[in-house]
Amino acid sequence: MPHLHLSHTANLAVDADAALAALNRVLLESGLFQAADIKSRAQVFEHYLVGADDRHTAYAHITLWLLSGRSEAVRALLAQQLLAALQHSVGRSATAVQLTVDIQEMARSVYAKAVLPPAP
Repeated sequence: MPHLHLSHTANLAVDADAALAALNRVLLESGLFQAADIKSRAQVFEHYLVGADDRHTAYAHITLWLLSGRSEAVRALLAQQLLAALQHSVGRSATAVQLTVDIQEMARSVYAKAVLPPAP
């Protein structure tokens, strides 16, 4: 834990590997997580729409899933730090861009995890 999901529209040039590395650094530097526990992924959407008919505005969104128990202040700080890293990763664009971050909690009581060793 945590799980970070970055999604963005295809009209936004994002180096996903570099963005994920920067976002993972934010999580590591928070001191809240171990490197092996951070899982991140990126997804590009070819089909998207902003509002009723805007196919020009680009956007990127981060959802960060955390086990329950972190304070609202901690979650808010993580959201702002991730947003700053995302903004740096995206940089300037020829079109308008919306960047958003949402932090979700997963109930510890129903979260299960197994770590399997590599096959011999």
